Order: sequence, then C-alpha cells, then structure tokens
Amino acid sequence: MSKRIVAALVLLLTGISSFSQLYKKPVYPKGYFRWVTNLKPDIVANMGELRPNHWHMGMDVRTNQVVNQNVVAAADGYIAFVGIEPLSWGRWIIINHSNGLSTLYGHLNDFRDDLERYVTEHQYKTQSWETHLNIPPEGFR
Repeated sequence: MSKRIVAALVLLLTGISSFSQLYKKPVYPKGYFRWVTNLKPDIVANMGELRPNHWHMGMDVRTNQVVNQNVVAAADGYIAFVGIEPLSWGRWIIINHSNGLSTLYGHLNDFRDDLERYVTEHQYKTQSWETHLNIPPEGFR
C-alpha cells in the first residue's frame, strides 16, 4: 500500500474517531419517570410512526376512550411552556425536569386550576384563543 493511501486512511479514521468523541449518546435514567395516567400503561401510537402525510412525533397514551382522565407529570419539575393552538396538540404543556430532560403533554382538555386561570387571563389580555407562554421556573411546579 502506498504511503499516500495509508496517510489518507489514518486521517479518515482519526477524523471519525474524533467526531464520535463529540457525540455523546444521552443516558435515560431507569426508574426516573412514572406513567402519566392512573390507568394501566398502554400506548396507542408510537413516536416516529408513519402516518398518511407525516411522521407521528409523539407517544399517544390510551385512556380507554374516556375523556377527562387525570394526567400527571412523568417526574418532578416545573411547567416551562404552555400552548393552545388549533390543528396541532390543542392544549399542551412542556415540563422541564431536574435531570435536564423535558416532557410534552398534548391534547389536554384543560389545565390545573391555577394554570387555567393564568392562561385565561393571558388570552383575555391578548384577545387571542391561540396562546404560547414561556413560564419561568418559579411559576408552576
């Protein structure tokens, strides 16, 4: 093998090795999260499932076709973002957890009472049903 080919291979392998050191696969702690309803865990649709015109980008939880099931946070944290929008997740929140991960809860019928009042006040102030609110960490735990 010529010295040029060997040098090119060494450079290529060094570059691949260096790049792989930059990418760290996230570690998801076992036992950190809980199931988000008080029902038997059951998934209706998976993340990344192919739909007729898009990829499904969430995990849908079965509620036994009963509305107004209680939804709880998968782990301790604070509500970092609230959204209400048509043709999307409807009413949704994002919870930031102390381990640096976040969870999103969509298709909610309503929010807990204090958050519902906060969002409604904002809607009246902006005269808009559609809402996107960043919430500071001390806002809603």
